[in-house]
Amino acid sequence: RLRGETPARQQYIKDLRPIIPYWDEQDAAWADMSGSNPEWSRFKTFDAFRNAEVNKLTEGGMGASAAEATIDKRYAFIGSYISKQTSAYMTEHFEELLPLLNKYRYYVPAKWQPILQGILQRGEKITAGAR
Repeated sequence: RLRGETPARQQYIKDLRPIIPYWDEQDAAWADMSGSNPEWSRFKTFDAFRNAEVNKLTEGGMGASAAEATIDKRYAFIGSYISKQTSAYMTEHFEELLPLLNKYRYYVPAKWQPILQGILQRGEKITAGAR
């Protein structure tokens, strides 16, 4: 199935395997929360919404890291709700998920940031697809 893909693309596809169930739970929580807000419901996922909001700020001249921090703070209540809805899966798989989410610059809920930083500081390399 991965034949013909570049090595980097093969690794990315393998890395997605443990993330997909987490995203499914995240997307269900986003659908539940965004359903009553016409502005938010235009976006299929929280990541799509977050990226659009970050892009608005970067297009206005703000740096990417500052824009991400601003949006994460502004919408922390959404991240908190989604985090609660996905807590069981994340708790069971955090050692594998957090570094992968970080590697590809996907959203990591604020609650999990200190744990991710601890993993990164220890220099732990989590091998994706090892399950």
